Amino acid sequence: MTEALQFIKKYSKRNSHLKSGSLCFFGVWFGKPLENYHTIKEINYLEIEDCIAITFDEGEILSIWNPRGLICDKDQFKIEKASWMRWVWYPYGSKKTPDNLMFAEFFFENGKIKGRSNANCFDFSTIQGPALQIF
Repeated sequence: MTEALQFIKKYSKRNSHLKSGSLCFFGVWFGKPLENYHTIKEINYLEIEDCIAITFDEGEILSIWNPRGLICDKDQFKIEKASWMRWVWYPYGSKKTPDNLMFAEFFFENGKIKGRSNANCFDFSTIQGPALQIF
């Protein structure tokens, strides 16, 4: 059983036991540090892809492929490693239409973590650290 599947079995029905807060992907903050507050609403697992899909309170979705080193409870949420992550959201205050959908991706290329996004709110030059931390 993969680490991700063990996590899902433990927490998919216990979202209130998981840390809420600001998101930091490989050391890159979503927004300014500690500016946003995100609450996990639902967690799903795609076993064939070893992917955790986390839905947050504003409809944002974070997909994490091959997550490893999961440390999760009400006080901390941390994933040490992932082969690829995709964060999708609608700009706050805008209509939820396909044209407004934003994304950020973090992936490995030539042994290094890279990032790309259709939004200008990320500084990918700071990539380092755990795949995901919620502060």
